[in-house]
Amino acid sequence: MRSQRLCSTHVVWFLIVAVFSAPYAYAESGLPGDHTISPAVADIWMIVVAACVMIMQVGLLFRSAGSGRPGNSLKVARTNLLGFVLAVIAFAFIGATLAFGQSQVFPFGTGPGLSLFDDLTSGQSALIIFQLMLGGVAITIFSGSVAERMTPKAFAATCLFVAGLVYPVFLHWARGDLLFPNLTAFLANLDFVDLAGGVSVHATAGWVALAACMAISSQDKGAFFLRSQVPGRNAIFSAAGALLLFVGWVGLNGGFAIAYGGSAPAVIVNSLLAAGMGACIGSLIALRTDRQVLPERLISGMLGGLAAVTAGAGLVDVTGALVIGGIGGAVAICGNLFVAHRLKVGDPMGVVGIYAFAGSAGAVLLPLIAPLAYLPAGGRLEQLWVQVVGVGINFYWAFGATYLFFRILDRVMLIRREENAQDGRDEVIAEWSRQYDDAERVAALAKATFEAIMIHRNGIVVDGNEELAKLVGRPLPDLIGRSIFDFLRDGEAIRVSEIIKLNDDARHEISIELPDGSMVPVAARGRDISFHGEKARVGCFVDLRERKEAEKRIRYLALHDPLTGLPNRVLFTESLNGIMAHAGDGHVFGIAMIDLDRFKDINDIHGHQAGDAVIREVSARLMAAVGPQDMVARLGGDEFAAILGSISTEQDLEAFSKRVLEAMAVPIDIRRGEQVNVTLSIGAALYSDHTADKDALIGCADIALYHAKHSGRNAFRLFRCGMNDLIEKRRALEGDLELALQHGQFELYLQPRIDVQDASISGYEALLRWSHPTRGMVSPADFIPVAEASGKIIQLGEWVLAEAVGLLDGIEGHISINVSPLQFRHGDFVANLAGLLQRTGADPRRIELEITESVLIDDDARAVQILGELKRMGFTIALDDFGTGYSSLSYLSRYPFDTLKIDRSFVANLAIAENARMIVKTIIDLGTRLGMKVVAEGVETTEEALFLAHAGCHELQGYLLGRPSKVSDIARQIDPAIAVQLKHMPRRLPEIRDSGFHRDADSRLVGKLA
Repeated sequence: MRSQRLCSTHVVWFLIVAVFSAPYAYAESGLPGDHTISPAVADIWMIVVAACVMIMQVGLLFRSAGSGRPGNSLKVARTNLLGFVLAVIAFAFIGATLAFGQSQVFPFGTGPGLSLFDDLTSGQSALIIFQLMLGGVAITIFSGSVAERMTPKAFAATCLFVAGLVYPVFLHWARGDLLFPNLTAFLANLDFVDLAGGVSVHATAGWVALAACMAISSQDKGAFFLRSQVPGRNAIFSAAGALLLFVGWVGLNGGFAIAYGGSAPAVIVNSLLAAGMGACIGSLIALRTDRQVLPERLISGMLGGLAAVTAGAGLVDVTGALVIGGIGGAVAICGNLFVAHRLKVGDPMGVVGIYAFAGSAGAVLLPLIAPLAYLPAGGRLEQLWVQVVGVGINFYWAFGATYLFFRILDRVMLIRREENAQDGRDEVIAEWSRQYDDAERVAALAKATFEAIMIHRNGIVVDGNEELAKLVGRPLPDLIGRSIFDFLRDGEAIRVSEIIKLNDDARHEISIELPDGSMVPVAARGRDISFHGEKARVGCFVDLRERKEAEKRIRYLALHDPLTGLPNRVLFTESLNGIMAHAGDGHVFGIAMIDLDRFKDINDIHGHQAGDAVIREVSARLMAAVGPQDMVARLGGDEFAAILGSISTEQDLEAFSKRVLEAMAVPIDIRRGEQVNVTLSIGAALYSDHTADKDALIGCADIALYHAKHSGRNAFRLFRCGMNDLIEKRRALEGDLELALQHGQFELYLQPRIDVQDASISGYEALLRWSHPTRGMVSPADFIPVAEASGKIIQLGEWVLAEAVGLLDGIEGHISINVSPLQFRHGDFVANLAGLLQRTGADPRRIELEITESVLIDDDARAVQILGELKRMGFTIALDDFGTGYSSLSYLSRYPFDTLKIDRSFVANLAIAENARMIVKTIIDLGTRLGMKVVAEGVETTEEALFLAHAGCHELQGYLLGRPSKVSDIARQIDPAIAVQLKHMPRRLPEIRDSGFHRDADSRLVGKLA
C-alpha cells in the first residue's frame, strides 16, 4: 500500500509540473492567448501531454476496479490493458489515415498515408501520437462499462472496430482539417467547436458504451449502476480513480489549448472551476434525493462538469465555466438515473451519463454561454445549429454503428461472459464486504422502504422511520414516547389491542387520525421482536388512500358506460331496486325506455366513429331533459333508460317525452361539415299505477316502446293495459311450445322449387307448421320469435333438421331447410349436423341450408368459420331473403354461397314498380356472374314467372307453382300449361360488366334494396 501511494504521488506531481510549466515553453512573452510557440517545443509538448494522458488511464482503471464486483480487479485491469493496446494498434494502422487523410469521395480519409509507419513530419507524428492516446482513452472509458461482462474475443473485436473505424471516422468529420484542407471534414468546415474532444472522444465513448450495455445488459436491469453506490473499499477505489482522472483530464485540456494556440492557464482554471461546480451540484442532488452525500453522486457531478467544459474550455470565461460545469454535473447524474431506471441498462461506472450526456450537453451549451466574438460560425443561433447537428451526428454514428456491430457480432460469437461461481478468494472478499455492510443495512432498509415502520413497547413508540412521520403528519421526535392510541380514531383502541394480542401476520385495516382531524385508512400488520435486548413490537403501515381511490374508480368504471359516462345497466338496475325498496304507499315515479331509430344505418353508412358521436350527443341531450332527481342510463348499443323520480303523473311523462323529441329535432354534427338527423322512440310506464314489480315495470315500458316503434317511430307511447295482451300471448305461447315439442304437434310441410330450364321440380323447401289443439294452426311469425327469445329454437331447429333428413327417401331432388340465427351460432350446431349425417347416412349434397343476412352481421369471423365447415361436409348454402337488409356485395364475395334467394317482396312488386324489376334483374345478373343459383320466392302469377324466367332466374317457388303441403300431398309436377310457357321463354344474358361487380368487390348496393 505504501508503494502504491508513493507511486500515485509521483505521478500526480509529474502531471502538475507538466501542466503548469506549459506557459514557459512559449517562444515569446505576452498574453497567453497571443503566445507563439516554436514548432519544436510544440511537438515536444504534444508528446509530453500525450504521455500525461496516460494518467487518465490509471484513473479509469481505479474507477473500473471501484465500480466492479469484489475480486474482479485483476480481470478489470487485464481487460482495460488489452483494450488500450488494441486501440493503439488499430488507430496506428488504420485510424490515423481515416481521421486525417484527405478524401474527395469517401466520408473518411483515404490518403496520403498517415500511419506511424509512413514518412511524417515531427508535427504530424506528435499529433497522431496525441490522438492515438485519446483513442486509447475512449476505449478505456468504454471498457469500464462492459469489461466484467464481455467475453475476451467480443471485447477485442469491439476495441478494434471502435478504435479503427467509429472513433477515427467521426474525428475526420469533426477535426479532419488539422493537417490538410479536407472537403469531407464537413463538421469542421461548418465551424463545429470541439476543442479538447468533449464530443469526438468522450461523447463517442459514452454512446459506444450505451450500445454495448444495451446489447449485453438484458439480465442486469440496472443492477451494475446501483452496485456502484456501495460503501467501503469500492468507494475508496472509485474516489481515488476519479481524482487521478480529474488531474489527467485537466492536463489533457491544457495540452489541447497549447496545441491549438490557446491559453493553457485559462483552460486549466476553467476546467478546475467546472469540475468543482459539478461536484457541488452532485452533492446537492445527493442531499435532496439520498439524504446523504454518496461518493458516486459527487464523482459523477465532478466528472460530468469536466466532460461538459471540455468541448470549449478555451472559449468561455470564469462564469461560463461555472454554468457549464454545474449543468454538466446535473446532466451526468440525471442521465445515469435515466439509463439505470428507465432504460434498465447496467452501467457500473456511469459512463453514459458522464461522458455521452454531459459531453454532448456542454457542446450544445457553448454557443449560448461563450462570448460572441469567440464563436467561429459568427452568431449564436448559427453556432447552436452547427453544435446540435454535430452532437446529433455523433450520437447516430457512434451509437448506431456500434449497436449494429453488436447485432452482427452476436450471430458470430458469444458476447456476454457467462457468470461463473466465485472462486475461494472472491467468496472471502464478498463475505467480508457483506459483513462490512450489515451494520448499516437494517437502518438503510427502514429508510428506503415505502412503508411506515414503527417499533413500540407496551404501546409506547420507541422508534420509527420517516415514512411513519409522513403518514401520521407529525415529526418523528414528536412521536417517540407517545402512546400509539393517541393516533387512532375513537373506538379503535380496543380493536387494536386485540390485534396486538393475536400477534399474527394478518393484515388489519384501521384508521389513523391526522392533526387536522381527517382520517387515513391504513393496512397494519405486526409481530413481536427483540429490540435492544427487550421485547418490543414492530408494525408496518401501508397508506390505503390511493387504493381506496382506485377501488372507487374501478367501481365507477364497472357501473358506468365508458363512451358516455352514463350509468350502465347494472347501476340502472341497482338504482331501480333501491328506489322501489324505499318507496312507500302512494309513491309514484316514472320509467322510460328509449331506443334510437335506425341507428344501425348510421354506423353502416357513416362509420362507427360517427355512431359514437351520435351516442354521446344523444346522451347529453337526454341529460339536459331530466331533473336532479332523475337518472339517465345507457343499457347498451342504442338503448337508453331513464328513472324519473320527479314525475308523478302521465302528463309529466308526456311532457318529458315531448322535451326529448323536440331536442332530437336538431341535427347532430358527426364531423366537420356533416350532420345527421336522428330520431328516437320512447316507451314509458308509471310506478305503481301500472305495476309495483321491477321486472314487470321494465316490461311495461318495453311494450310501450314496441308500440312506439311500430307506430311510425319518432314517437312516444305510454303503457296501457291493452298492450299487456302481447306479453300474455307471448307467455302462453312459450308455455305451449314445450308441450308442442313433447306431444308432437309440429309437422313439416314441403313446397316445391321449379327448375326454369325444364320446368321440373328440383327440390322442396321444408316449412314448419304448428297444429295447436285449441288455437288451430299457429303462424310461424308468431311462434318463431317466442322460440328464439325463450331459447327453445335450438331444440326445435334440431327436430326440423332430423325430420327433414328423414323425408329425403320419399322425395326427388334436394330439400331446403331454414336455419335460425340462434341455432346457427350455437356451439354444437356443426357437431349435431355431423352426428345426424352419421346416424342417418344421408347425402349432404341433397341438403340445402338457408341462412339470413343477420347471421353474417352479428359475428362475421365465426360465420366464415361455420360456413367453411358446412361446405367441407358437403352441404349447399343458400342466402335467404336477399335484399331485405342492408345488403353488401362483400357477403356474396366472401362467403361460400351456392344459392341466392330473392325475397318475395320484390316479386310482389314486379307488376307495379319499375325499380323492383330493375333490382330483381340486378340481383339475378349478380348471382349468375358469381356462379350462384338464383331462386325467386313468392311467385303467384304467370306474368311474374315468365318475367323471372326471361330475366335469367334459375328456379322459382310460390303458390302458382305449388303450395306448401303435407308429405303425402306434395305435388310431383307443375301445371303443364305453365311448364310449356316456361320452357319456351327466351333467356336474357347477364348485362353486368366486370368493372361493375366482381367477386372481390367490397362495395355495397346503393342504399337498401328494399
